[in-house]
Amino acid sequence: MFHFLESVKKTSKITRQGTTGSSSGVAAPVIGPLVKNHLVHDRRSKWPLIAGSAKEIKILLLGSGQSGKSTFLKQMRILHDHSFNTVAECISYRPTINSNLLESVKTILLVMEERRVELTSEETLKLKKQFLEFYAKEYMPHLVYTTQNIPMHLGDIIAGIWRDERLQKFYNRTSDFQVVENARYFMESAKRICCLHYVPTKQDILQSRRQTMAIVEMAFCVKDWVFRMIDVGGQRSQRMKWISLFDNMDCILFFVALSGYNLLLEEDGQTNRMKEALRVFFYLTSSPFLHNVQMMLFLNKTDLFREKLKRYPLNICFQDYSGPNEFGPAIEYVASRFKAHCVKEELYTHYTCSTDTMHIQFVFRATALHPMGALGRQLAQDGRLSASSKEIRILLLGNGQSGKSTFLNQMRILHNHAFESSSECSIFLPIINSNLMESLRTILLTMEEQRLELTSVETLKVPTTLAEIPCGITFQDLNTWWDHHKKEFLEFFSHEYRPRLANTPQNIPDHLGKIITGIWRDVQLQESYYKAIDLQVSENAKYFMEHAQRVCCLEYTPTKQDILRSWTHTMGITELSFCLEANVFRMTDIGGQRSQRKKWISMFDHMDSVLFFVALSVYNLLLEEDNQTNRMKEALRVFSDLTLSPFLDYVVVMLFLNKTDLFREKLKRYPLKMCFQEYSGPNNFGPAIDYVASQFKDQCTKENIYTHYTCSTDTTYIQNVFLAVSDVLLKQMIDNIGLN
Repeated sequence: MFHFLESVKKTSKITRQGTTGSSSGVAAPVIGPLVKNHLVHDRRSKWPLIAGSAKEIKILLLGSGQSGKSTFLKQMRILHDHSFNTVAECISYRPTINSNLLESVKTILLVMEERRVELTSEETLKLKKQFLEFYAKEYMPHLVYTTQNIPMHLGDIIAGIWRDERLQKFYNRTSDFQVVENARYFMESAKRICCLHYVPTKQDILQSRRQTMAIVEMAFCVKDWVFRMIDVGGQRSQRMKWISLFDNMDCILFFVALSGYNLLLEEDGQTNRMKEALRVFFYLTSSPFLHNVQMMLFLNKTDLFREKLKRYPLNICFQDYSGPNEFGPAIEYVASRFKAHCVKEELYTHYTCSTDTMHIQFVFRATALHPMGALGRQLAQDGRLSASSKEIRILLLGNGQSGKSTFLNQMRILHNHAFESSSECSIFLPIINSNLMESLRTILLTMEEQRLELTSVETLKVPTTLAEIPCGITFQDLNTWWDHHKKEFLEFFSHEYRPRLANTPQNIPDHLGKIITGIWRDVQLQESYYKAIDLQVSENAKYFMEHAQRVCCLEYTPTKQDILRSWTHTMGITELSFCLEANVFRMTDIGGQRSQRKKWISMFDHMDSVLFFVALSVYNLLLEEDNQTNRMKEALRVFSDLTLSPFLDYVVVMLFLNKTDLFREKLKRYPLKMCFQEYSGPNNFGPAIDYVASQFKDQCTKENIYTHYTCSTDTTYIQNVFLAVSDVLLKQMIDNIGLN
């Protein structure tokens, strides 16, 4: 299989992670009960293969030290080899857990001593002395290499030390000393661990950390497919082994510890860990040996990253980062930096938490069964996907203006090469004309009803290109000027727009763009637009009024972004079909207004998935149909009714919390408790969107609900989201043909 493994004897002892069982320093594969029953020896390989298997899928786990590769491998053992189910197997991890706990406490205490940081009380100082005496006399000689338990009294000592206020502050605020990231977990569990009858749990084993010094291999089956995973150490001294493993690999999973952005490298104490990971990733993706190997990026330790962002700004690592120190924007920025360092055309990125078994199960299925991934390609080559091929049918549902039609237009752009010709784009002229003209007319008439006058005086202070404003105009005359242009716009709307432009692809005259731009700049109008929660105007109003001078031009042709921003009621049933690799996707979009929902049930038959769209930005708006019901509350009610339907029992439901861009902006002006009175968190994007997601999950009766935070007008982002959607649906299709 690999030339450098030829010296490994068939009698090599099967070893655990971090140990060696052969003279070559290569650990034999960890093989569980699912695989053992089918093992045969292939004469061409020193490693066992599975009888009748069509092909091995070989996956190499790479990344810097402490990035979570070995934890991921443990998860595969839990999920596919039923590992860590016996007491004996779990007890074998006691030495590692003992070491993680005791070494962490010792390191923190000694570093505090070096930096002259005193513990809070005399009592804690006594506990410190007792701990260090135990460490020197008992731990070093007896507990390092044995499965012996730590005495119970030491659990009380460690718990007392951990409660010390100064120690907690020192641990939380200091980022330049080397301590394992699981230190908090084990110190908080000290009393449970320091017990004569302690047996490590699966979570303890996943949290435990030990340097991978050997090459660790694991094989497991998914029906008649063999997955062979190889884990190799990520420290600088171990990377010389990497290149010898590149031969015949199908896929590389590159792990990055997100939580390392504020830490220095253990090897030199000077290099930022995230910067080191970026450098390694760049060289790896540039390697000619990996030209035809699938590459996937795992941005790992999202749980620790989320916590660290509360204390350390991301610009500790990335000085040019100017966004908010919140999880969503921060992780997207990190992902963009790695993508910028990738020379491969295709890079699939997953945000992961290696210690969360359910999450890793989903991520692995998405990774292994991706249409462009190793197994997906093999199934296509063998004809097993096409042989069982049925259309993957997706139904787009949600309230009005939730972004379903925009998503469908994105699919047209991405998969059908739509909107490439000027004639095709010009079809959208009537809709864009309507969005622009109707929005401004609605705002002006609503202001008139509410007896709000245009400001004019403030507007004069804003530099303007309107040639129509007379030189030397007085403030007293300005109201008359604005009234004249407001009337001119409304007259044009009544006499020119309605009869001629509403239903034809005719351009709006240039001079009207200047009038609209001038009116839009008015301070009172802007204030009315932003503050009126009962104003029924499309959410694209701001976009088109800011682009009025470009849109109102005789040579104007709508751009793709203009088309994506445009909005009109979906009154019928719209279908779109496209191919992605060997699969045919058929999407159906139906209107979301109350009057249109009676059509929904007729479309449930034979659907594979429902994508339910929610406009996050409507949490402060009332429903267009009755002007009394909050739009978000209406979406919650509809979603609850939908997931209760027996017709959708076997349909995958995915929740798209859409319009994240507008939601982020609105939170600056409107508190989320306008919709959710019980919400007590900060009015920041991260906590707010997580809370909204939790409200929808609480309303869902299905066991599994896949949630995506989306911005339907962002083509690149939607492309990545749809790949994640296709992961899930392809996995279900493979389940149906008996490959799971």
